[in-house]
Amino acid sequence: MPVSDPRPWSWLPGLRLLIVCLVPLVAACERDVVSPEPRLTVDTYEVGREVVTRERKFLGRVVPADLTRVSFRIPGKIAHLSVQAGQRVSAGQVLAQIEDSIQRQVLADAKAQYQLSKRQLERAEKLHQRGSLTAAQRDQLQASYRLAQANLQLAEARLSYTVVKAPFNGTVAEVDKELYEAVTAGETVVTVYRNDRTDVLINIPDILP
Repeated sequence: MPVSDPRPWSWLPGLRLLIVCLVPLVAACERDVVSPEPRLTVDTYEVGREVVTRERKFLGRVVPADLTRVSFRIPGKIAHLSVQAGQRVSAGQVLAQIEDSIQRQVLADAKAQYQLSKRQLERAEKLHQRGSLTAAQRDQLQASYRLAQANLQLAEARLSYTVVKAPFNGTVAEVDKELYEAVTAGETVVTVYRNDRTDVLINIPDILP
């Protein structure tokens, strides 16, 4: 004859404990699968001051970039005038020349004196080496030679001053003197400007509205 268990519902407390333990796990799993809310992205821009553009007009004029007034370094009378207004010239081209007869004569005399002093000094050096000329006499001839050399260089320079040449490639703007006219040192004879560059002169007030 089967014997019945006196505690037929003794397993119920364990079941209740199992259910109590599983409820938090299920809740935790449900929280893990919940999608996070999307983040809100905001772009910021800095707004500056309003830019106001104004158009202004100014009057100007075009002028040569380099305008040179050519003149003689010594006075004289114009013997040759080789250019006229509007003519193109090259750097080093002769523009005008004054009478140079005096300068040429001075140069010839300076050359003769220089050659004489040079020969005298060469002879004195030989005599001094043989003992026939004192050191003082030789030194005096050396001084005469140096003076003659300086006079020759000065005469050559003064002859070059009788000619004026174009300082650069350009165009003759104006011829201020005429043939056979007398000129003084520094007086403008020809005006030349460069034709490869130009400047624009504009008058702009110090305070703009």
